[in-house]
Amino acid sequence: SQPTLDDSSGKSGAKFYQSYDKLFIIKTLTSEEVERMHSFLKHYHP
Repeated sequence: SQPTLDDSSGKSGAKFYQSYDKLFIIKTLTSEEVERMHSFLKHYHP
């Protein structure tokens, strides 16, 4: 089944989705957040 949209949004205006069983939360990211994430993830998986 599809994730459901959580009505609350983040400070940045990001959207949050929950899996049907509520085990997972998915957050939308801005392109800047993706760049930051890629830069620090390189240290974990070169």
